[in-house]
Amino acid sequence: MLNALGIINVIENDQVLGEVSESRPFAAVPIDGRYRIIDFPLSNMVNAGIKSVGIFTHYKMGSLIAHLKNGREWNLDTKRRGLFFLSPDFSKYIFSPNKWDISHFTSRLGYIQSSTRKYVLISGCNMICNIDYHKVRDFHEERGADITIVCKRISPEERKKFEPCLLMDVNEDQQVHQFKAANEQSMDHEHLCLDMFFLSRDLLLEIIDECAKQNKWDLVQDGFIRNSRNLKVVAYPFTGYLAKINSISNYFNHHMDLLNLDVWRELFYQAGPILTKAKDSAPTRYTKDSSVHNSLVSNDCIIAGEIENSVIFRSIKADRGSVIKNSVILPKCTIEEGVELEYAILDKGVHITKGKTIKGSKEHPVVIRKNDQL
Repeated sequence: MLNALGIINVIENDQVLGEVSESRPFAAVPIDGRYRIIDFPLSNMVNAGIKSVGIFTHYKMGSLIAHLKNGREWNLDTKRRGLFFLSPDFSKYIFSPNKWDISHFTSRLGYIQSSTRKYVLISGCNMICNIDYHKVRDFHEERGADITIVCKRISPEERKKFEPCLLMDVNEDQQVHQFKAANEQSMDHEHLCLDMFFLSRDLLLEIIDECAKQNKWDLVQDGFIRNSRNLKVVAYPFTGYLAKINSISNYFNHHMDLLNLDVWRELFYQAGPILTKAKDSAPTRYTKDSSVHNSLVSNDCIIAGEIENSVIFRSIKADRGSVIKNSVILPKCTIEEGVELEYAILDKGVHITKGKTIKGSKEHPVVIRKNDQL
């Protein structure tokens, strides 16, 4: 078991996903057939044996709280520890869109101070991966590090899909000796910060206190980067599958990645299972007219049409004669007879009436808003 306190900071820019995040917080956006984005960082922590996880929330959190509830599906429904929703005191606090703003941490300081855990594991919410945090802890202790930052080595060609991002220069001993601005160019491979930080609880409290006293308000820039000359900061190299959900295009492409069986197996089972809220519903029913190729189809659907290279969420009805290709269909959508969909993202509850054709492109998939009828 990891002797660590977990913090998941879900304060993300909801606008990056446009229509998909209009009616829900970023962390509660449906993903991968039957999951929510929050399931990945939360499951990674639980799989490492972390028994106390705090969720830094802000506003529009109803659907996230309804999804997580008391944390029972993640075995966090305990009396002494468990899952905590840490909302700020809005009477004393002006919301900052910077998720690493020190004020987010000072307004929830009691959660950190009251813990008896030796370490703190801090994670953002928009990196989709399956990581073994036991290895991060071992790496941290073996190198006598003050702060360990999880990173991934990427090529200049891969960089675009992760921007905006924080890049690092790392030496042969995996020690971080320079941080790069997102607009700096490089011809060589670079180390991408995955917004996952491992350090002692005492050091985190010291950094927060020091930043607040000096009127410095960015935990990463002012707390970690500015102190990197005085502290030993190392980079743990993550080598597995990684997706950053920071645009509709990346959201769509990530779902297409899942149609690769090797990617699917790694993402959901490599270091431990990805857990989610259980919904006891019927298996999907396929009629004799249905045709499904290279697709991920969730339960409680009725499929009578043709589906190819698509991810289908729960409770979808696809009538006879409908054709769905290269698309992502979120829960409770209805696709009537003769409908053709290609490179489309349908949000929850969309109803496409008979004979309609909706086509986008791989670079610019069409997005249909929640509960729309066309």
